[in-house]
Amino acid sequence: MSWSIIAGVAVGLVTVVVLFVVNDANREPVHMVVPKEKQTYVLPGEERVHRMNRKDWVGDGLISLPESGVTTLYENFSRAIALDPKADCLGHYDESKKGYVWESYGEVCDRLQNFGSGLMHLGNKVKSKVGIMAKNIPEWVIAEQACNAFNLVLVPLYDTLGPEAMTFIVGQVKLTTVIGDADAIHDLLESAKSVGIEIVIKVGEPTEKERSKADADGIKLYSVLEVEEMGNEYPREHIPPEVGDLATIQYTSGTTGNPKGVMLSHENMIADMAGAMKIINEVVSFDNEDTHISYLPLAHSFERLIQSIVWNAGAKVGFYRGDTRVILEDIAMLKPSLFISVPRLLNRVSDKIQEKVNNAGFVTGLVFKIAMWQKKRMLAKGIVANDTIWDKIAFGKVQAALGGKVRGIVSGAAPLSPSVMEFLRATMGCHVVEGYGQTECAAATSVTIPGDHDLGHVGPPLPCNEIKLIDVPEMNYYAKDGKGEVCLRGANIFLGYYEDEEKTKEAKTDDGWLLTGDIGMWTENGSLKIFDRRKNIFKLSQGEYIAPEKVEEIYTRAAGIGQVYVHGTSSESCCVAVVVPEKEDILPVLQKAGIDTSGDYGDLIRSAEVKKYVQKNIIRTWQRKWTQRI
Repeated sequence: MSWSIIAGVAVGLVTVVVLFVVNDANREPVHMVVPKEKQTYVLPGEERVHRMNRKDWVGDGLISLPESGVTTLYENFSRAIALDPKADCLGHYDESKKGYVWESYGEVCDRLQNFGSGLMHLGNKVKSKVGIMAKNIPEWVIAEQACNAFNLVLVPLYDTLGPEAMTFIVGQVKLTTVIGDADAIHDLLESAKSVGIEIVIKVGEPTEKERSKADADGIKLYSVLEVEEMGNEYPREHIPPEVGDLATIQYTSGTTGNPKGVMLSHENMIADMAGAMKIINEVVSFDNEDTHISYLPLAHSFERLIQSIVWNAGAKVGFYRGDTRVILEDIAMLKPSLFISVPRLLNRVSDKIQEKVNNAGFVTGLVFKIAMWQKKRMLAKGIVANDTIWDKIAFGKVQAALGGKVRGIVSGAAPLSPSVMEFLRATMGCHVVEGYGQTECAAATSVTIPGDHDLGHVGPPLPCNEIKLIDVPEMNYYAKDGKGEVCLRGANIFLGYYEDEEKTKEAKTDDGWLLTGDIGMWTENGSLKIFDRRKNIFKLSQGEYIAPEKVEEIYTRAAGIGQVYVHGTSSESCCVAVVVPEKEDILPVLQKAGIDTSGDYGDLIRSAEVKKYVQKNIIRTWQRKWTQRI
C-alpha cells in the first residue's frame, strides 16, 4: 500500500472525527427544571428557609401528592394494576430456564389478596405489625403490598443489625408474625420462642427439621404458599389505610445504643415519592416497558422509594439472584432503564474500568483519554449523549455492561466523589444524579438536577420539603454565613421514633423541623453541599479531631477492600481501623502482586504477608486520594 493511500485514509478518518466533534459541539444542552444559576429561593424571615425554585410546583406551599393523585401506598399499587393487569410486574431468575420469568400485575394482585387474607385469618388485626427478614425477592413485595391492602404495618428486619438488636426490635414492636427466607429461617426459629414470635412464615417449603423445631417450641410454621392457599379459602375484603396511618417502622442501626424505629406514614412515603418523581421523571420517565433491577436492600428506605415510583408508572421490577458475583449477568439480562446504586459500588465500577484501560495498552489508553476529554467538554456545556463517535469507539462496552439501556444513574446513601460522578457521566453518556436524605425523611430530601454538571453538591430541596441551616457554635458554623446543621420540614418527615419520645424530641422540633446532624452550606446558585457531620467526629488524646467517615471513604477505595470501620477514643493518640477484604476482588489483586492464593482463604487473609500488603495498599491509596483532595 502506497504512502499516498495511507495518507488519504488518515486524512479521511481525521475529517470524519472532526465532523463528529463539530456535530457534538452543536448539540442542544439539557433543559433544566430549575435555572442553573438560581436553584432555590429564600422565604422571608431570619431563618432563611430555602425551597426549590419552581413555584409552579410548590406554589405557596409544598407538594404532598403526585400528579396521579394517589394518597396511600395501597392506592399507588392499585393504580398500577388498573393501568394494565397483563403487564409484567415482578421478575426472578429461573435456574431451569436460565433466564428471568415474570408475574403480571394481575397475578401479583391475586397473590397479595390471598396472602393478605391469610395473614388476617391467622389472627392479625388492622394495624398489627408484621415482620419480614428476607433478601430482595418477589415475596418481599407480595408481603409489603398485602400489608398495605389490609392496613397492616410492615417492619423490615435485617441480619446486619446483630442478634441483640433483633431481639430488642421484636420485643419493642411485639412482633408475633414474621416472614423469613431460607437464609433467615434458622435464626428466626431459634429465637422465636424466647422473643414472643408466634407465627413464622417461610419463603419456600419448610424442611422436616424446621417443622419439628417449630412444633417443639409451640411455633406455628407455614410456607408463603400455605398462607396464600389459606387466604384463597378464607378471602377477606381489603381494608384500605387512611393517609395518616402508619405504613412501616424502619429501624436504623445508629452507632451506639439500641436501634431506633422510624415511623413512616402513608402520607410521608407518598410525599417523598411525589417530590422525587419530579426529578426522576427528568432522568427517565417510566412506562410499562421499563425495568428496574432490585438489589439494594428492601429493608432500607432508598430501594422502597424507587420501587414506589416504578409502581406509579406500572413498570416492572426484576430481582437480582442475591449473588454480587453474577450481578452483571443479571443486569445484562434485565437491561434496566434506571440504575440505582451507592457510592461503594459505583466507586468499584469506576476503578475497574480505569484499571482495564490502564492495562489495555498505549493506543487504547490514548483513545480513551481523548474520548473522556471530549465528553467532559460536552458536559461542561450541559450536553448529555451516548451516541457520539466517542461512545462508539471508546465507551460502548462500558455502557453494555449495565445492559445498554440505562438512561440514568441515581446514587444515594452516602456522598459520591465528584471525580467518579464526572467519570460515569462521560462514560455512560446519561444523567448521573446524586440524592441526599435519610430514613427519617422517607429516603430523599434533595437531589442534583439533570443538566447541572457542577460537582460536589446534592442539589436543591425536593419540592416536597424545605431546608434551613442552624448554628453549630461548637464547630464554628453559623447560619448567617451560609453554614450550619441541615434541617428539613415537609410532609415526608417521619412521625417519630417508635416508643421513644426522648429521641424523637432530640431529632424533631415542635414545629416540624428534622435535625439531620449533617453540616451543610449553600452554594452560590442555591444548591446544598454536605461537608461535615455534627456528631460523627471524635477527639484523640493529643486534641486532634478525626472524622471517621472521611477516612473510611478513602480506605474503601483501595483495591480489594470491601468494608472499613474506623474507631477512636479520647484516651488514645491514634485510631484503629477494621478492614474487611472482598473475596472476589482481593484475590486477583493478591495474585497480581505475586502472592500465592491457592490455600484456604481464611488462612490467606490472616497471614502476615497479606496483612502487610493490604496495609501498604491502603496507605498508597490514602496518599493518592488525599493529595487529590488537597
